[in-house]
Amino acid sequence: MSFTVKGSLTAKKNKNGLHPLTIRYTIGGVPHNISLKTPDGKVISVDKNDFDTESGLMKKTKSNYNVLNNLIRTHSQVLEDVAAASPDKSFKRVKDLYLHRLEEIKAEEVRQAAIEQRENTIVKAKKLHSIFSAEEAVEKKKALSKTLTELDRELEQYKAEGVITELNEEEVEFKKLLLEFPKMYEKQPCYGQYKSWVSNLIEFSQQTNTPLLFSQLDYDFYNKYGTYLMFNRMPKKVKMVNNTFGGQVKKLKQFIDWCIEIKKVKNVNLIYKSYDVYRKSKDTIIYLEDSEIELLYNEYRQQVSDAKKRMIDLTVFQCCTGLRYGDIYASSWVVKNINGRKVLTGETEKNEGNYVIPFELDSRIEEILERYDYKMNHMVEGVYNRDIKPLLGEFYKHYDLYQEPMAYVKERFEEREKLVDFKHNLFSSHCNRRRFINYWKLQGFEDQTILDMLGSKDSEVLQGYKKKDVSTTSKVITTKLYQIRMLSAMKEEQLSLQD
Repeated sequence: MSFTVKGSLTAKKNKNGLHPLTIRYTIGGVPHNISLKTPDGKVISVDKNDFDTESGLMKKTKSNYNVLNNLIRTHSQVLEDVAAASPDKSFKRVKDLYLHRLEEIKAEEVRQAAIEQRENTIVKAKKLHSIFSAEEAVEKKKALSKTLTELDRELEQYKAEGVITELNEEEVEFKKLLLEFPKMYEKQPCYGQYKSWVSNLIEFSQQTNTPLLFSQLDYDFYNKYGTYLMFNRMPKKVKMVNNTFGGQVKKLKQFIDWCIEIKKVKNVNLIYKSYDVYRKSKDTIIYLEDSEIELLYNEYRQQVSDAKKRMIDLTVFQCCTGLRYGDIYASSWVVKNINGRKVLTGETEKNEGNYVIPFELDSRIEEILERYDYKMNHMVEGVYNRDIKPLLGEFYKHYDLYQEPMAYVKERFEEREKLVDFKHNLFSSHCNRRRFINYWKLQGFEDQTILDMLGSKDSEVLQGYKKKDVSTTSKVITTKLYQIRMLSAMKEEQLSLQD
């Protein structure tokens, strides 16, 4: 028998006029509510105006909506998991299993807290011991109350009590697999990205004293992970925004999937599967307009050094093909002749799709490839993203373009920070891919056709590259109407010829 699980409110108010927050388990069309409670056992109640009945979650009007939504999601997941695994899906049986599982989770949290406390003691002990190097001991022993002998005796006691030990087995396994995972991409351009992700994850763990455990991948871990990378990073480290944090989360989920499917890791908290992967904010999408590309390639290119010419060629080539920078750098494509027409094709490094780029899309594709003997590995993506900004800055200044800063938004979780900067400072290789997608969308191409050309499978990713302002939407609609009218006129002409 099928069942559903969802956040809900009871119809009956409490004496304060608030509605108890519950998880609703519906089986055979009959709903049953389980109240959500605080750690000290009090039923959580909220104003019904702060609750969205459709999604079963709190609205953003509630100050602590994020905390409550995490609670709803976590308990819903626990209830759903035990119900799915149980042959007897009656409410009484499922509720008993749910409460038993909560007790298990609570016991695990207590165990984990003890582990963290022990590890913090280890860190303090090691720091204390490191103060007293042989060179410093003579100078400092008079100023400190404890002698080296006393400290050594204390450290030995820590060892005897089991305080100073290695990491627990689960974290050892996590870190071992974490270091192994990027090696799969060692010969691919994205290898550096995976190494950087590993470094960021370890940095987060060390700076926040958060253990890396498969069993602890809950919403609390997700929130701590995002809060650190976007708000609280150590000095000289760039604070991420939603879309860059989304990239980190995507790799984390990919890593855990690999651990489960390939390495057969058990005891994984499956809540990680529902972690949000943020995309690029729609209102900060920029790219080179056609007039800019023409001016950059046909005129400005003739006035610059060979190094800058290569960078311009890379930019125009990516604008014309829409390929990811990693696939361009790999240059592992082949040219096929299909029905007398040349096509650039190859496997994408990111999702193992196959891109198909007809040379007929733009004459500059073949022209640029022949200029470099079909090898476009001039510079890694990080160098390109760094150097394209000043080049475009000089280009815009030379032609008096975009000399006023433009508004853009940085998003971190639900926070939106409105900023201004010059267009060239906001530019990266992703902008070239956006140009390709938006250009062909304006020409009337369907999403699936664009996805097929790029070798992509995820239409949701495509939406992140599209510009959604009124002007662009209007152009797309106008193009569609023109095509419809042309087809209608052609049909009428054919009918008149038949008569």
